[in-house]
Amino acid sequence: DQRNSLINLILNKRNAPTDVMVASRATGIDPLAQLDDFASQVRELRTSAEKEIFALLGSDGYAIYKQYQVDMLKQTSITQLQQILNTQGEPLNAMQENQLMQAFGNGGGGVITDAMLESAQSFLSTTQIDAARRLQIEQAANIEKDKRAGPARMIFKIH
Repeated sequence: DQRNSLINLILNKRNAPTDVMVASRATGIDPLAQLDDFASQVRELRTSAEKEIFALLGSDGYAIYKQYQVDMLKQTSITQLQQILNTQGEPLNAMQENQLMQAFGNGGGGVITDAMLESAQSFLSTTQIDAARRLQIEQAANIEKDKRAGPARMIFKIH
């Protein structure tokens, strides 16, 4: 059925780096020694899976699927912020969570931006804004760490 097919395609996309690595090693090739080829093969597998997902869902269903992926990134950031705020005794209420989802806008996924924080000042307390700024700094540091780790680390990031 469509649900199981979608699950399998998402798993194929997620497992692309491992699948390429296992196949390469089985033929005696060290994929990390040939990183450009490895990355290209991973991209090809992920692109193929993405095309199959589009074919399975159609354009309207695919648009919903892509929006869901973006919303999950946003929700992850909001959950992280909520965990920080719970320890400080000033958690987000449901309305603030919804407003944060809107403040993220359509770009940037779940990365907290200065523009988002500026918008959030109208509905978050100073304590909540400060916690969001700390999370923003942590997110930026993680992005920078991924960049410094090089292409191998980025290949294994889930897309």
